[in-house]
Amino acid sequence: SVTAVIGATDMELNKTAAELCEQNSKLLVVPYFLYDSVYQDNRYDFIFSMCNSGEYVGHTLRHAAAVSGKSRWAICAANRAFELEETNGFLQHDAADGIQVVDCVNMTAMETNFDEIYKRWELLGVEGVMMFPENEEGFELLKKLKRKNPALICGGDTAFDNSTRLDEDDELQRAMTGFIMADEFILRDETNEEA
Repeated sequence: SVTAVIGATDMELNKTAAELCEQNSKLLVVPYFLYDSVYQDNRYDFIFSMCNSGEYVGHTLRHAAAVSGKSRWAICAANRAFELEETNGFLQHDAADGIQVVDCVNMTAMETNFDEIYKRWELLGVEGVMMFPENEEGFELLKKLKRKNPALICGGDTAFDNSTRLDEDDELQRAMTGFIMADEFILRDETNEEA
């Protein structure tokens, strides 16, 4: 008989698996992200995720942005639940940290209207951009941003953690220099060690 199930990288599949495993008292271990809704109300007794919630990833990136020395930030996010949870985590962090979020845009709108949005960001004095892409669409956006302003601070989640892509793209390697990336694994706040 089945004792445990190892989750997939697909969050929709993991959400469904969480419900099925819980109903059947089977352990589900998810080595990748889950939607924050799976964590809500601690309603699952048999589900274990090795990664942070989207909200906590956003919170972590907000803290990193606050120590970057840049105060005026824009957010560019995909329109999927997890990326919106990351965005909320970034937005809901301590307002006394000196960060001002001056604009939030949808990733698709940014791809379609890049020049128009970038000009707006110049007028707003944007010094940093936090990106929450769904998949790999953030790489091209990052390169375009760095072509316009090499000094722009950029950051995002582990969607940007792709060593194969970096090895094959010199421009991307340069654009990723100084990039702020959240660790997907759960860290203890007091020690910054992996839990």
